[in-house]
Amino acid sequence: MTTTTFVNKYKAANGEIVRYNQNKSYRCSGKLQGKTDCNGQATFSSKKVERQVLERVDVYLSQLRTIDFQSEIESLKKKVSNEEEEKIKTMQNLLEENYEELVTLNAEVPKSIMGKSAFKPEMLNGLIEKKENEIQKTTEDIKGIEQLLSSKKMEISEMEALKDDLPVWRDVFTNASTEKKKMMLSTLLDVVYISKEKILVEIKGGIKELLDHLYRESKDSKSSLI
Repeated sequence: MTTTTFVNKYKAANGEIVRYNQNKSYRCSGKLQGKTDCNGQATFSSKKVERQVLERVDVYLSQLRTIDFQSEIESLKKKVSNEEEEKIKTMQNLLEENYEELVTLNAEVPKSIMGKSAFKPEMLNGLIEKKENEIQKTTEDIKGIEQLLSSKKMEISEMEALKDDLPVWRDVFTNASTEKKKMMLSTLLDVVYISKEKILVEIKGGIKELLDHLYRESKDSKSSLI
């Protein structure tokens, strides 16, 4: 989605072009440029979109104010660190084992050439290639987990910033610049889906996890009263 401004205009009796009533809209640039094959509506009123998005944001903020945000963030920190860092440690140990095995296999190469090894050259080459592939895959897996861990830590940092702003979030947002508003929304929202039928707002994964936890606790509490 990109923003654009439509300007209504007419030609006055004196020939002057008079512009009036500028309206900002969101438009699907992919469809308008022929880059997507969707056949839905391409342009949406910014007032309608922003009103519905902010209404949903207010609901999320109200829910967040009912929980012990700091305690939940600390719990999430421990969970992320324990799970992802343990995965990285396990993969690094596996990588070290693979390197040690590769060194052993490479040491057999001269012996195999001289016929003094239990491995034939063809078999040894196959084993070395397989081990090198395993090392490459494990290295890539570690990088992927490290990137995921970094992403989750960044999200937690954004949640801490949101916690600090939570009591006055709406007031700060109302008086903020456009860039500041974008930044504030980016700490809360993951993606906004816009169609003719509805506008769907999805929050960041970490915040969604907190609210899901709140929902489960509330549901369990109600069940225990029955």
